Amino acid sequence: MKRLFLITLLGGMTTALVAQPTRNIGGTLSANLSLSKDTCYILTSSLVVPSTYSLNIEAGTKILCDAQTSVVIERGAQIQAAGTALLPIVFTSSKVAGTRAAGDWGGLLINGFAANNIVDGGGGIYNISRVGANRAGGGTPIANTDNSGTMTYVRIEFAGGGAVGETEVHGLVLNSTGSQTTMNHIQISESGQDGLKMIGGRTDLKEVYVLDARGKGLNLAYGNLSKMQRKKIQQKD
Repeated sequence: MKRLFLITLLGGMTTALVAQPTRNIGGTLSANLSLSKDTCYILTSSLVVPSTYSLNIEAGTKILCDAQTSVVIERGAQIQAAGTALLPIVFTSSKVAGTRAAGDWGGLLINGFAANNIVDGGGGIYNISRVGANRAGGGTPIANTDNSGTMTYVRIEFAGGGAVGETEVHGLVLNSTGSQTTMNHIQISESGQDGLKMIGGRTDLKEVYVLDARGKGLNLAYGNLSKMQRKKIQQKD
């Protein structure tokens, strides 16, 4: 399957149809996964990245997400998604542009080993993402400098729609992620639940924009100790 894109050349005189290949992704990884901007990816089932593995996303990559799908980064795994101002990384609905809406798909959930103030069996564990087996944040031993990866110039659109077996999923959940996790220039728009939810953890963020979430634009919970520079939260009327 390929998607066609119109490209207008210099001067606006010539228009060409360029076919971009598509690839379905999902399931639980058994090796690192690298996504290229030259392919349009369709998230057809929730993508789970287990401990020791990494999801690597090239600048300019677009991931179109089907209903009830999420991307889950487990404790000990990483996401490396370094977009740029000209080539952002985009997670959005797989529906046709113009028909997309808040809650079309689940969201992006990143779980780390940093502290939260929840007591669950003495381990400070909070099972926020339940795609398949429980994926938990916090844990023993606590590692407040934990590194769950890098996200820069990333857009998350039309998420917050939950997934099979989940009561609610937000646009982006940082669940007990540590201080070595890098987050800057993040835009979350039209989430069906909260835009950004941070549960415990110590990840600092810069340049965060949350637009028109149906729940809270920003939800800091369970002992979150993060700092933010230059954030804008715009609520839906």
